[in-house]
Amino acid sequence: MIEQAVVDQIRGIAGNPEVVGKVVRQLDEQRFAGREGLEREKRVIEKDLQRLGEEMSSLVRMTGKLATDRMADMQDRVAVLERQLREVRDQLAESVGQTVDAASVRKTLQEFDGIWAEMTPREQEKFVKTLVERVTYDGTTCTVTVGFRTAGIRQLCVEVENR
Repeated sequence: MIEQAVVDQIRGIAGNPEVVGKVVRQLDEQRFAGREGLEREKRVIEKDLQRLGEEMSSLVRMTGKLATDRMADMQDRVAVLERQLREVRDQLAESVGQTVDAASVRKTLQEFDGIWAEMTPREQEKFVKTLVERVTYDGTTCTVTVGFRTAGIRQLCVEVENR
Protein backbone atom coordinates (compact mmCIF):
# COMPACT_ATOMS: atom_id res chain seq x y z
CA MET A 1 0.00 0.00 0.00
CA ILE A 2 2.72 2.51 0.96
CA GLU A 3 4.82 1.63 -2.09
CA GLN A 4 1.81 2.23 -4.30
CA ALA A 5 1.16 5.56 -2.56
CA VAL A 6 4.75 6.63 -3.22
CA VAL A 7 4.53 5.64 -6.88
CA ASP A 8 1.18 7.46 -7.23
CA GLN A 9 2.72 10.58 -5.65
CA ILE A 10 5.58 10.49 -8.15
CA ARG A 11 3.13 10.15 -11.03
CA GLY A 12 1.04 13.03 -9.69
CA ILE A 13 3.91 15.51 -9.49
CA ALA A 14 4.25 15.78 -13.26
CA GLY A 15 0.73 17.11 -13.61
CA ASN A 16 1.08 19.77 -10.93
CA PRO A 17 2.94 22.86 -12.25
CA GLU A 18 3.19 24.33 -8.75
CA VAL A 19 4.97 21.25 -7.41
CA VAL A 20 7.23 21.04 -10.47
CA GLY A 21 8.15 24.70 -9.98
CA LYS A 22 8.90 24.10 -6.32
CA VAL A 23 11.11 21.13 -7.19
CA VAL A 24 13.02 23.21 -9.75
CA ARG A 25 13.51 26.04 -7.21
CA GLN A 26 14.80 23.59 -4.61
CA LEU A 27 17.18 22.05 -7.13
CA ASP A 28 18.50 25.51 -8.00
CA GLU A 29 18.94 26.36 -4.31
CA GLN A 30 20.83 23.11 -3.70
CA ARG A 31 23.03 23.70 -6.75
CA PHE A 32 23.80 27.23 -5.58
CA ALA A 33 24.58 26.06 -2.03
CA GLY A 34 26.78 23.26 -3.38
CA ARG A 35 28.68 25.72 -5.56
CA GLU A 36 29.17 28.08 -2.63
CA GLY A 37 30.55 25.21 -0.54
CA LEU A 38 32.96 24.21 -3.29
CA GLU A 39 34.10 27.83 -3.77
CA ARG A 40 34.70 28.10 -0.02
CA GLU A 41 36.65 24.82 -0.01
CA LYS A 42 38.71 26.03 -2.98
CA ARG A 43 39.65 29.26 -1.18
CA VAL A 44 40.71 27.35 1.95
CA ILE A 45 42.89 24.96 -0.06
CA GLU A 46 44.47 27.81 -2.03
CA LYS A 47 45.22 29.65 1.22
CA ASP A 48 46.78 26.51 2.73
CA LEU A 49 48.92 26.03 -0.38
CA GLN A 50 50.08 29.64 -0.23
CA ARG A 51 50.98 29.28 3.46
CA LEU A 52 52.87 26.04 2.80
CA GLY A 53 54.73 27.67 -0.09
CA GLU A 54 55.86 30.50 2.17
CA GLU A 55 56.89 28.05 4.89
CA MET A 56 58.83 25.96 2.39
CA SER A 57 60.64 29.07 1.13
CA SER A 58 61.88 29.78 4.64
CA LEU A 59 62.95 26.14 5.12
CA VAL A 60 65.12 26.22 1.99
CA ARG A 61 67.67 28.34 3.84
CA MET A 62 67.86 25.84 6.73
CA THR A 63 69.97 22.71 6.86
CA GLY A 64 69.89 19.55 8.86
CA LYS A 65 67.71 16.48 9.22
CA LEU A 66 64.86 18.33 10.93
CA ALA A 67 64.58 20.81 8.06
CA THR A 68 64.80 18.01 5.49
CA ASP A 69 62.13 15.95 7.24
CA ARG A 70 59.87 18.98 7.60
CA MET A 71 60.33 19.83 3.91
CA ALA A 72 59.39 16.25 2.91
CA ASP A 73 56.27 16.41 5.10
CA MET A 74 55.30 19.72 3.59
CA GLN A 75 55.81 18.45 0.04
CA ASP A 76 53.53 15.49 0.83
CA ARG A 77 50.91 17.88 2.18
CA VAL A 78 51.22 20.09 -0.92
CA ALA A 79 50.66 17.04 -3.15
CA VAL A 80 47.49 16.13 -1.23
CA LEU A 81 46.18 19.69 -1.33
CA GLU A 82 46.91 20.02 -5.06
CA ARG A 83 44.95 16.81 -5.72
CA GLN A 84 42.05 18.10 -3.60
CA LEU A 85 42.15 21.43 -5.42
CA ARG A 86 41.97 19.66 -8.82
CA GLU A 87 38.96 17.64 -7.61
CA VAL A 88 37.18 20.77 -6.34
CA ARG A 89 37.88 22.61 -9.60
CA ASP A 90 36.57 19.63 -11.57
CA GLN A 91 33.39 19.58 -9.47
CA LEU A 92 32.95 23.31 -9.99
CA ALA A 93 33.37 22.91 -13.73
CA GLU A 94 30.82 20.08 -13.78
CA SER A 95 28.32 22.12 -11.79
CA VAL A 96 28.28 24.90 -14.39
CA GLY A 97 26.19 22.85 -16.81
CA GLN A 98 23.98 21.25 -14.17
CA THR A 99 20.68 22.97 -14.57
CA VAL A 100 17.28 21.38 -14.40
CA ASP A 101 14.28 23.19 -15.75
CA ALA A 102 10.57 22.60 -15.25
CA ALA A 103 10.26 20.95 -18.66
CA SER A 104 12.97 18.38 -17.79
CA VAL A 105 11.36 17.57 -14.44
CA ARG A 106 7.92 17.25 -16.03
CA LYS A 107 9.25 15.08 -18.90
CA THR A 108 11.13 12.83 -16.51
CA LEU A 109 8.14 12.34 -14.27
CA GLN A 110 5.85 11.71 -17.25
CA GLU A 111 8.21 8.92 -18.32
CA PHE A 112 8.15 7.46 -14.83
CA ASP A 113 5.89 4.49 -15.63
CA GLY A 114 8.21 3.29 -18.39
CA ILE A 115 11.27 3.67 -16.17
CA TRP A 116 9.55 1.93 -13.26
CA ALA A 117 8.42 -1.00 -15.45
CA GLU A 118 12.00 -1.62 -16.64
CA MET A 119 13.37 -1.81 -13.09
CA THR A 120 13.89 -4.97 -11.09
CA PRO A 121 12.37 -5.02 -7.59
CA ARG A 122 15.83 -4.33 -6.12
CA GLU A 123 16.30 -1.34 -8.45
CA GLN A 124 12.84 -0.07 -7.55
CA GLU A 125 13.71 -0.26 -3.86
CA LYS A 126 17.00 1.58 -4.39
CA PHE A 127 15.24 4.16 -6.56
CA VAL A 128 12.59 4.85 -3.91
CA LYS A 129 15.24 5.15 -1.19
CA THR A 130 17.15 7.63 -3.35
CA LEU A 131 14.10 9.67 -4.24
CA VAL A 132 12.03 9.55 -1.04
CA GLU A 133 13.17 11.29 2.13
CA ARG A 134 10.24 10.27 4.33
CA VAL A 135 6.81 8.69 4.23
CA THR A 136 4.24 9.45 6.91
CA TYR A 137 0.89 7.81 7.44
CA ASP A 138 -1.95 9.52 9.29
CA GLY A 139 -4.17 6.79 10.69
CA THR A 140 -7.00 9.16 11.56
CA THR A 141 -7.38 10.43 7.99
CA CYS A 142 -5.90 7.35 6.28
CA THR A 143 -3.56 9.55 4.22
CA VAL A 144 0.02 8.96 3.18
CA THR A 145 2.37 11.91 2.75
CA VAL A 146 5.60 11.49 0.81
CA GLY A 147 8.59 13.84 1.24
CA PHE A 148 11.04 13.75 -1.65
CA ARG A 149 14.78 14.36 -1.83
CA THR A 150 15.38 17.03 -4.44
CA ALA A 151 18.84 15.60 -5.18
CA GLY A 152 17.15 12.30 -6.07
CA ILE A 153 14.82 14.07 -8.49
CA ARG A 154 17.77 15.88 -10.07
CA GLN A 155 19.62 12.57 -10.55
CA LEU A 156 16.53 11.02 -12.11
CA CYS A 157 16.26 13.94 -14.55
CA VAL A 158 19.90 13.57 -15.55
CA GLU A 159 19.50 9.82 -16.10
CA VAL A 160 16.38 10.26 -18.23
CA GLU A 161 18.02 12.97 -20.34
CA ASN A 162 21.05 10.74 -20.91
CA ARG A 163 18.93 7.78 -22.14
